[in-house]
Amino acid sequence: TVLIVLAISLSIFECKRLRYPTSPGLWVVSCATAFLVLGVASQVGGRNPVKDYKLLSEAESHYGWVRVIDQPKEGLRWLLSDSSTIGVSSLDTGNGLLSYQQIVAEVPRFLSNAENALLIGLGSGHLVKVLDRQGITTDALEIDPEVARAAKDHFNFKPTGDLIIGDARYQITQLDKQYDLIIHDCFTGGTEPIHLLSLEMLQSMKKRLKDDGILVLNMVGFLNGPDRRAVTAVARTLEEVFAYKRVYVSEPDTSFNDFIFLVSDAPLELVPNKSNKHVAAWLKNKETSVNTDDALVITDDFNPLESLQVNKAEQYRALLVQRMGKEILLR
Repeated sequence: TVLIVLAISLSIFECKRLRYPTSPGLWVVSCATAFLVLGVASQVGGRNPVKDYKLLSEAESHYGWVRVIDQPKEGLRWLLSDSSTIGVSSLDTGNGLLSYQQIVAEVPRFLSNAENALLIGLGSGHLVKVLDRQGITTDALEIDPEVARAAKDHFNFKPTGDLIIGDARYQITQLDKQYDLIIHDCFTGGTEPIHLLSLEMLQSMKKRLKDDGILVLNMVGFLNGPDRRAVTAVARTLEEVFAYKRVYVSEPDTSFNDFIFLVSDAPLELVPNKSNKHVAAWLKNKETSVNTDDALVITDDFNPLESLQVNKAEQYRALLVQRMGKEILLR
């Protein structure tokens, strides 16, 4: 409201300053426009309850509209940033329910004695809890302070290491630690922060890994068709930095998918022991290959990921509308 009033006042002031003619008609049009805009805003941005959902909290930040929403009939709690799902948990157990996280949770089995990890992109903090159960202390980098606050207040997130608020591109250069595991989890339903997926950024992360450490990178995209170029570009760029790579998907035999890349300068094999046998079979069904023969390398000087992921963003949005309904995404 304040911005609309200021805009109208400024336009009239400028007309007088420049000696443009003003008339009562200008006031009428300006006021009518203001009421129209405010009317639309009240319909879109109102706080009227939506059936079957309960809004627990919301906050505007420099990076998005962060909301925590319960869906009691389904037993779900959602963490949204704008129209992106960055966390889902069970109301009964508090366990995270995003399918790619089930794969990420098994990655420590590729390491003999993992002690520490770095998580880039906190979300609801579920992965910190999962790693803690495996004896791994996790530092977390999160750009949005409102996301970190929501994770603490509504998803029982408790830091086990340092919680650093800031852009990962800069903050990672300020770290003096090396990690057994780095989890790069900055996917969003709209546009990924593409500056975190370039060759130069991957090289910065590699400096923070121990010699046999593993980088895990999560993204959503397509395995087949022309839209696969984003996935193949990320795969090719990872190959430029690391010697070994494995790729897993949440839903085998589906083109539109969560892709979980594991890369390292050490061979990526499960540590041999009895408890890992069933995990090996489960992961084998999730593993896929990504052909990078004609793929491009993403650099700071050449980074077309945003345009390559347009159809991904549209597909993701359609799935979210189908799952949650458009009303909750507009309020």
